[in-house]
Amino acid sequence: MSSQPLIQARVCFAGGQRARVLTFDGECDAYLSGTLEFLAESAADLPATGDIVLVRPIDAATVLIEQVLPRRTKLSRRAAGTRHEEQVLAANVDLALILCGLDGDFNARRIERYLAVAHEGGVEPVIVLNKADCCDDREERLAAARAVAGDSLVLLISALSGEGCEALAGLLAPGVTAVLLGSSGAGKSTLLNRITGSALHLTAAVS
Repeated sequence: MSSQPLIQARVCFAGGQRARVLTFDGECDAYLSGTLEFLAESAADLPATGDIVLVRPIDAATVLIEQVLPRRTKLSRRAAGTRHEEQVLAANVDLALILCGLDGDFNARRIERYLAVAHEGGVEPVIVLNKADCCDDREERLAAARAVAGDSLVLLISALSGEGCEALAGLLAPGVTAVLLGSSGAGKSTLLNRITGSALHLTAAVS
């Protein structure tokens, strides 16, 4: 067994017994230690994307995750096929960007459900109404979103044209961790490409 001391890292991908973590030296593969798996009372105790963990280096490209540090915030849901087990989707998140298209995707009740998930985990939600460039009743739908938003910020944007994206970019200061929540076709990939200024994700037209 490696005698290397524990160092701090952040999980950037979690997939069962394997993960990817970021350390001060860069990104590397990670595996769960036997002790961590044995002591976990449920899947919610295992590493999730965004977790701060203590890892033990095995070699230059591989580490062993020994401990998950307490989460500051989290986004979670009930795991599929179970009645009570929690599935942590992301941890230590500052902003939940709830993306909803101003087309057939718009659903105020769905926005409310996303707001509940964010509030329950201690994450600040921001409602982002996308596709402002192809909506004739944008003011009506903006009013409907504000009616369920409570104190949460509501932004009207077009990820395709860039309209309103400056206000959104202003929320993403260095050190802020944000996640995108939204249904398929809401424009998550287009917005991510707009924010990063590069084609990280392929996009396609919505039928």
